[in-house]
Amino acid sequence: MARLHSHDKYNMHKKTTTWSPRNVLHSSFLNTITKLERQYSNIEQALTERLFAVDKDTYHFVAELLREGSGTDRLERALESHILNIAYRTEVLSQGAGPVSLLFCIGFIKYLLTTGSLEKEQNIQKLVEDYQLGAAGVERVIRELVTTAKPQDIVNGVRLACTDDRILADVAWEALQLAGLEGKLFVENGKQPNYLVEHKEGYTFPAKPFKYFLNQSGHWEKPLCKILVVDGLIEKVSEIDHLLRQTYETKQPLIIVALGFSEEVVATLKANQERGNFEAIPVRVMPDVESLNMANDIAVVCGTTPISSLKGELLCFVKYEDLPSVEYVRCGVSDISIQNASTRPAVSAHISGLLDKRNENAAVEDLQVLIDRRLRALVPTTVTVHLKDMPPSGIDAARIKLDNSFRYAKSVLNHGVIEVAPLLETLPGDTVMEKAIKSGLNMACQGKKKIGALTAITAPVVAGRAMLTLLSSNGMVSFT
Repeated sequence: MARLHSHDKYNMHKKTTTWSPRNVLHSSFLNTITKLERQYSNIEQALTERLFAVDKDTYHFVAELLREGSGTDRLERALESHILNIAYRTEVLSQGAGPVSLLFCIGFIKYLLTTGSLEKEQNIQKLVEDYQLGAAGVERVIRELVTTAKPQDIVNGVRLACTDDRILADVAWEALQLAGLEGKLFVENGKQPNYLVEHKEGYTFPAKPFKYFLNQSGHWEKPLCKILVVDGLIEKVSEIDHLLRQTYETKQPLIIVALGFSEEVVATLKANQERGNFEAIPVRVMPDVESLNMANDIAVVCGTTPISSLKGELLCFVKYEDLPSVEYVRCGVSDISIQNASTRPAVSAHISGLLDKRNENAAVEDLQVLIDRRLRALVPTTVTVHLKDMPPSGIDAARIKLDNSFRYAKSVLNHGVIEVAPLLETLPGDTVMEKAIKSGLNMACQGKKKIGALTAITAPVVAGRAMLTLLSSNGMVSFT
C-alpha cells in the first residue's frame, strides 16, 4: 500500500473557497427561487410529510427538499439550503410557518430582484430601516385583524395537518377537546388494533396498592382523604398506632404511601377494613430508578413533606392533625390519582425547578427521560393518545401528523387567526420594502382563507429579515 506524504494528507482536507460578488449572488438567488417556485408542490409535500426530528428536543422538523431538478451550481445549492433553514426556523416557532415562509421568501426576493429595487438604493442602513418599518406595519395590521380561533378553525387546521388520514384527524380533535386549555397531551405506541385516547384527571403516579384492598372492579376511591407520605419502610404497627386510632375515631379515610410495608402492618390494615373499623390503604412506591423521588412529588401534590429517617424524623412523633387532606384519591391496580387544587401553586413551582434541572442536564439523556416522567405525573389533566399497532414507518408518520395538529392548535389558541383577504387589502404598500413584503405575503397566502396570526407575522419578521441581510451584502463566500 502506498504511503501518503504530508502534503497529500493536507490536500485531502483542504477546502477551496469561491467569492461570488453581489451581481453573481443576485443572479444565483433569482435562479434558485425560480426553481424553488417550480418545485413548490414537491417542497410542500416535503414540509408536511417528509419531515424528520433533528433530535428529541427539537420542535421539530427540518425540510427535506427533493433533489430532482435541484440546482447543481454550488452557490445555488448554498442559497437553497439557507432558504430551507429559514423555513425550518419558522416552523419551530409556529406550525405551518415553514411552507408560508418559504413562499414568502420567493415572492419577497423575486420582487426586489426583478424590479431592480436593491440596485437603486445603495444605502444598506436605509434598506434595513425601511424593512423594519414595513414589518412593524404588518404587525400592526395583524393585531387589528386578529380574532379568537373558533372550534371549526382548529378542526380545519387539524385535518390539514393530518393530510388524508381522516381517522387520525378525528383522534387528534378528540384529544384536544379532552385536554382543554390546561391539559397536557402525550403520544405513546400501542399494541391494540385501534387508536385509543385516554383521559386522566388528577395527578397520577405509578404505584402498587395491594390488590385485596381494592373492590371487585380493581379500584378504591374516596373524597377528603388524609395522606401520610413516608420515604422509607413501615415495619411495625406501633409506629403508626396513634394515627390509626384517630382514623378510627374520625372515620376519615387514610392513604399511607411508603416504599414498603411489613406483613404485620398490611394484615392489621386489612383486618380493620374487613371489620369496617376504618379505611386505611397502604400504597407502595416501587424502589426502582424510575420511581426515584416519587415520594417527594406525591408530597408536593398533597401539600406536605415526606417523613424520612435520613432527616431524623420518626413516625411515632407525627401528629394526626398535621396530615394533609386532599380533595379526592383514586387507587387502581398500578397507579394512584390525587385531585388537590389547593396545591397547584406549589406544584407549579416544583415543576419549574424540575425544568431547570432538566435544562442543566441536557446532555444526559437517561436523566431527562426520568425527569420527563416526573413532569407527566405532575400535570393535573393528561390526555394520552395510544397509537394502534402498525409498522415503524406508520408510527413515525402518525406521530408527525399528531405533533403538527397539536402545535397548530397551540399556535392559534394562543395567538388567534386572521382572514387573508382583509389582511392583503389593508397592508401598506407605499415604500419599496412595504411593496416587497406585500408581494411576499401575497404569494405565501395564496389559496388560503384564514391563517394563524403567529404564522403570518413570523414570515416577514424572521424570514424576510434574514433574506434582506443576505441580499444587501456585497457578496458571498462558498466552500467546497
